[in-house]
Amino acid sequence: MSIINHNGEQEESILSYKPKKGFFKRKSLEKVIALFLCVATIFSFNAFEPVKTEAALKLNASKAYVYKEHKFTLKLGSVKGTKVTWGVSNPFTGTVSNAGVFTPKGYGMTFVTAKYKGKTYKCKVIVPDTNRNISLNKKKVTLFETKSYKLKVYGTEQIKFHSRNTHIATVTSKGKIKAKNPGTTTIVAKKGGAFTSCKVKVKSLGETKNKKAAWLDDRAKVAIRKYNEQWHPTFGRIIKRKGQTINLGLANVRANTVKKVVWSSSNTAVATVTEKGKTTATSNLLTVGKTKISAVVFYNSGKNEVLTNTIYVTHPQINTNVINCFTKSAGSNRYQYVYFTGLSEVSKVKYKISNKKCVKATVYNNKVRLLGKKNGHGTIKATVHGKTYKVRYYVVTPKFGSIIGVLAKGNTTKIKIGGIGKIQPKFTSRDTSKCTVNLDGTITGRGSGVTYVDVKVGSMTFSYRVEVAATGMKTIIKRAKYIVNHWTYSQGNRMADGYYDCSALVWKGYKAYKNYHAKLGSTKYALPAAYLFDYLRAKGQIAYFGYTKMDDLRPGDLFFYGDYNSAVKYSQPGRTLNIYHVAMYAGNGYVVEKGTPRFTYNSLDHIVGVGRVVN
Repeated sequence: MSIINHNGEQEESILSYKPKKGFFKRKSLEKVIALFLCVATIFSFNAFEPVKTEAALKLNASKAYVYKEHKFTLKLGSVKGTKVTWGVSNPFTGTVSNAGVFTPKGYGMTFVTAKYKGKTYKCKVIVPDTNRNISLNKKKVTLFETKSYKLKVYGTEQIKFHSRNTHIATVTSKGKIKAKNPGTTTIVAKKGGAFTSCKVKVKSLGETKNKKAAWLDDRAKVAIRKYNEQWHPTFGRIIKRKGQTINLGLANVRANTVKKVVWSSSNTAVATVTEKGKTTATSNLLTVGKTKISAVVFYNSGKNEVLTNTIYVTHPQINTNVINCFTKSAGSNRYQYVYFTGLSEVSKVKYKISNKKCVKATVYNNKVRLLGKKNGHGTIKATVHGKTYKVRYYVVTPKFGSIIGVLAKGNTTKIKIGGIGKIQPKFTSRDTSKCTVNLDGTITGRGSGVTYVDVKVGSMTFSYRVEVAATGMKTIIKRAKYIVNHWTYSQGNRMADGYYDCSALVWKGYKAYKNYHAKLGSTKYALPAAYLFDYLRAKGQIAYFGYTKMDDLRPGDLFFYGDYNSAVKYSQPGRTLNIYHVAMYAGNGYVVEKGTPRFTYNSLDHIVGVGRVVN
C-alpha cells in the first residue's frame, strides 16, 4: 500500500513496514496500529481545537463630535505604540498626535486616519460651531409613562425648550422631561442662533388588570365596612373623593361583646380616623392616596383581634374638556390623549366615544388614545366613581403653506396654515436677530443666516426653516445662476465674456453687486480655487474647515472641494488640501451649478472649507 504526499511523490505506508527478524509478527503489528489509529481518532476530538483568527481591527469610533477646548482619543483595537501612523485630512480643523489624540483647531470636519500594516482606518470628526450649537448630554431618551429625565446642557445657559407634542411628553424651562403618554416626540433646546434636539420615546407601563377581589363581597372576611348616613353597611372597595368624611363600622362584631376598640390609620396624611362609638368611627379624607385602617378589638372575654381594610382617596381631574386631533398631514407622532389625574390604583374609568368614523380610539389604563382619521367631531363620555365627564373632540387636517426659500434682509414672507378650524396658531422666532414674526405669521428678515419659526397648533409644535441672505446676495446668486446656465465653460477663456470656469463663475457673480468681486482678492481676474481659499483664510473668512451641516450655511457662501484620499485628476500636487473646485451656495440646500442642483457635487465629505465673504 502506498501513500502519495502533497508533492506527488510516493511514500511508504506504515502498513508496508517490515520489522526485523525476532520482532512481533505482522498480524500483531496490524492490531497495534489499528488500536493506535482508534485512540488517535478519539484523542483528536478532544485535543485539537479550531485555530482562532485575530479579531478584525477597527477604531473605537467611526464618527465623533469634539468641541473646542476638548480632546478625543482614538484607538485602533488593542494596537499600541508607534505601530500606527496617525494623520488628518484637514489640519485646519484639528491635529492628531502619534498617540491618536485629536485636538480641535477650527470649526468644521476632518477625517482622522490610522494606518497599520498597509491598511487605513478612518473616523469622521466634526468640530461643531459653539456659536451655532447647543450640546445636550442625550440625543435620544426612552422613558416609561410618569417617569422624568433631566437634560443637561453644556456650554451655554438660559436655554428655552419646547416639546413637539405635549400629550406625549412635556419639558420644563430647566430641561426636565416628563413622560405623559406612549408615543414619540422631540424636545427642542434653543437659544438665539443655537439649537439642538432630543428624541423622546415614551413606553406604556402595560395594561393594568383591575380585577375585583372575591373577598370584597364576603361579609365574613371583611369586618371594617363603610356605612351610609343611616349607618347601613355598604360592600366593595372603599373609594371616596378627598375632602369627604365617611362612616366606618365593624361588621359581624357585636357591641355588647366588646370592651374597647383602638382605631388607627397607617397614613394620616391621606386620612385620619376617629372613634365614634364602641364599634364605629369616622374618617376624614384629606388627600389623594391610600391608607390602611386598623381596628384592634378587645373583647370582654379577654381575647383581642386586629381587623383591617384599605381606604382609597381620589380626586379625579380630567386633562381637558376640548381636544383637537389631527389627521396624517400632522405626521405619524400625532397621538392625543384624554386621561385623569388624581385616581387611585383601583379606579376604573369607562369611556364611550361617538362618531368613530372620524377618530381611532384606543382605551387602556384609564385613558383613551386618539388618532385623527378624517375631519369631524364627536363626544367622549368618561365615567369614574359615579360622575360623568364630557369631552368634545374635533378632528382637523392642517394645511401648511410654503414660505420664500431664501429671504432678503428687510423682506417679508408669511406662514399660512389652513384647515385648523378655530385653533389659533402661536408663532415664535428662535433668533430674532435673524428674523421676527408677527401674530399673523408674517416673517421679516433681519440678519443673514438660518433660524426657525416655531408654530404651536393645539398641543403640537411645527417648525419652519427661515434662511436670510445678506444684502446683495440674492443679486449675486441670480447673476451666477444666469452665467452657469447660459455661458460656456472654458478654463482657457475663463475671464472672457460668455465663458467661465468654477472660480471665474464665483468672481463674475460677486461682480454683479457693488463690485463685490474685489472682496475675492482681485478686481482684474479670478483667483484659482486653491489660491482663493488661501486668500480668504488669511483674512479669517473661512467660516468652517470642512462641511458641518446645512443650517450653518448662508446664501453666497463658497464651497471649496478637495480630495481627502489622494490627488485626483482635477488636483495638482502642492495645492492647499488638494483643492480642485469652488462653488457658490445658492441657499435652501442648492448650489450654483448647471441647473442649480442640490449640493451633492462628488460628496459633502470632499468639502474642505466654507468661505464667507459677506456676513
